[in-house]
Amino acid sequence: MIMNQRSDVYYNAGLELLSKRLYSQSISCFYYSVLQKMWYSLTVSSLRPMAYEDQNPLDENIHERTLEDIISRLIKPKDVEKMKELFHKMLSLRKKADYEPELCSEEECADCREWCESLKRFLDERFRVA
Repeated sequence: MIMNQRSDVYYNAGLELLSKRLYSQSISCFYYSVLQKMWYSLTVSSLRPMAYEDQNPLDENIHERTLEDIISRLIKPKDVEKMKELFHKMLSLRKKADYEPELCSEEECADCREWCESLKRFLDERFRVA
């Protein structure tokens, strides 16, 4: 449950930073909110649940590995495409926010927030705890 709570903490921090017009920082928080929700979803998955301790191999890219673990548990090809598309959009924007000298715009931040909310709802629907 801790990862699910962390997801909410990152999301709320993203909202707070957005209200302060700190768009790049807000984008990073929205991204990590989704990543935490993905980790939580893997632990509660009815299809091959994965303990949190098994989700972080040191020799792999944790972001792409987590995405692969999530999509391997999705049944519908449409769901796989949606997950990949929105996650990669968020990852790309998060990299811009964290590593490029140019600041992110309010519009990019609004898009990222929308993608975050969409992916969190999507994960809740697909990985619902029984």
